[in-house]
Amino acid sequence: MAGASTGAAAQPREPEARFLVAQPSQTLVQAYERAAARGDFGMAPGRILESLRDRYCGSPQRGADECRGLLFAYLQERFALPEEVTSVAFWSMLARIDAEFDRLVTSNPRSHSDAEFLAVHERFREARRDIAGAALDRRLFGLSDDLLDLPQRVGELAGDSRMPLEQKLAAYQDALQRIEHEHGVRLMSVMEPVELARHELRIREAADVLGPEQRREVLERYTGPEYARRYLDYHQEQQTRSERLKAFNQERDLLLKQLASESSPEQLRQRMLAVDQRLFEKYDLQ
Repeated sequence: MAGASTGAAAQPREPEARFLVAQPSQTLVQAYERAAARGDFGMAPGRILESLRDRYCGSPQRGADECRGLLFAYLQERFALPEEVTSVAFWSMLARIDAEFDRLVTSNPRSHSDAEFLAVHERFREARRDIAGAALDRRLFGLSDDLLDLPQRVGELAGDSRMPLEQKLAAYQDALQRIEHEHGVRLMSVMEPVELARHELRIREAADVLGPEQRREVLERYTGPEYARRYLDYHQEQQTRSERLKAFNQERDLLLKQLASESSPEQLRQRMLAVDQRLFEKYDLQ
C-alpha cells in the first residue's frame, strides 16, 4: 500500500498534472499578484479571477474546475481564509460582489463629476465590505483599493501649494512603503515601474519645470537607464512630431483662407491637394 501511495503521488491525475507541469505554481502566484494589484480587481474580482483561471488552465470544463480548486487553495493559504469559507462559498461571494458593482457603479456611468463618481464607488466598497466582512475585504481587496487611490493621493500632493517639495516626495515614498509593508508585495513586481516614476514626475512638475536630465534621473531610479533612454527618446519624438503637426495646421489654415477667396470650390480642392503634399514634405509628416 505504501508503494502504491508513492506511485500515485508521483503520477498526478489529469488534467491537474498538465496544469502543474505546464504552469509552475510560481507563475500562477505572479499572475495573481499582478491581477490583484490592478485597480479594477476590487471591482469585479470574480470575473478577473475567472479570466485568470481560463488563461492558465485552458478551456475544457473539467480542467478549468480542477484549476479553480488549485487557485482557491492558494488564496486560502495566502489569506488564511476561515474554514467556513469553502471554495463554493468563496466563488459565490465574488459573484455577488461583481453583481453589486454592476448594480451600483456600472449603472451610474462616469458622466458625473469626479466627486460624484467617488461617492458612488465608495457606496460600492461599503456593499462589498458587507458581503465579505471588513477583515476579509481588506485582505482580498486592500492592495487593489490602495493602488486605485494612489493617483488621487498623488494629485493631492501635487496640488498642495503649502507643502514643500521634499516633504511631498517623502509623503509619496511613505505611501509606497506602507502599501508594500501592509500587503507584503514589492510594487515593482506588480506595477509597471514607469507608472511609479510618472507619479513622482507629476509631483515634481507641479512644483517646478523639469529639464531633460532631471526627468531622466527620476525615470532611471525606477526603470533603469536603458528603459529611461527609450522612454524619453520616444516622448521627445512624439513632442517634436506634435510641434511639426501644429505648424502644418497653422500654415495650411492660412493658405486655405487665402485660396478660398480667389478660387472656385473645384479649384480650391485641386489646389489644396498640391498644398497638402508640399506641406507634408516640408514638415516631414509623410
